[in-house]
Amino acid sequence: GADAADRFVLRLGDGLAGAEAGVTELALDAVAPNPSSRTARIAFALPEAGPARVAVYDVRGRRVAVLADAEFAAGRHEATLESAALAAGVYVVRLEALGRVLTQRATVVR
Repeated sequence: GADAADRFVLRLGDGLAGAEAGVTELALDAVAPNPSSRTARIAFALPEAGPARVAVYDVRGRRVAVLADAEFAAGRHEATLESAALAAGVYVVRLEALGRVLTQRATVVR
């Protein structure tokens, strides 16, 4: 079999800007872990610098958390969802940036 060096990539640091980091389009990665009972990672990518907001909504459309709301450099970024503070259920994670909206589903379990 292949050794570990062939199977894993470890990236450290704040990330590189735009094309240097391989970011060519707006992206919102799947919530990890999902389902979650404590904390979950929300990763997103911006192909160019600008304002971005990552918010969480319940199934009734009520905003229950804002994870990020700031100017970001181009590249990959990450926010943390403290799911321990939320009731069990399904939520929508929404990224608003560059005039577009992307969503992912997050499930909180107990």
